[in-house]
Amino acid sequence: MPILTLSETRIINATPTQVFQTVIGIDHYHRWNPWLKEAKGSVKPGDSVRVKVDLGRDKLEEYNHTILAYKTDKYFAWEDKGWFTFLTKGSRHRYFSLTEEGATHYRVELNLSGLFAGLAQRKFGAALSKGLAAEADALKNYCEAMTSN
Repeated sequence: MPILTLSETRIINATPTQVFQTVIGIDHYHRWNPWLKEAKGSVKPGDSVRVKVDLGRDKLEEYNHTILAYKTDKYFAWEDKGWFTFLTKGSRHRYFSLTEEGATHYRVELNLSGLFAGLAQRKFGAALSKGLAAEADALKNYCEAMTSN
């Protein structure tokens, strides 16, 4: 059970297929995601994705993720992997559904659990929440711009 769940919801004026394909297009994250400057890997459950992240430090930081689940146009989730995961586990779950207007209802959840999840919440909760919102906004802006072209 997660100690901390952060979430963001957006209505994106693009189809669930378009938004889903953007999210699973791992090699193209740098085009829309403000933090992930490079990503490589496969989106099959159990496979790994390696990312280079800009956290505002001198150099990009590298992290691994394991794909948890994938349901075309509906759901995509991954879990953080690294030296810290035995202390605090993080997972990101993305949900996509069609609205009556033909847009996408997009919801992303970031779950933290484990021995130091409470500490992570106190120390990084505000920054994680802000980052999750910025990422959801960036996805919305990118997908809507691609749809209007």
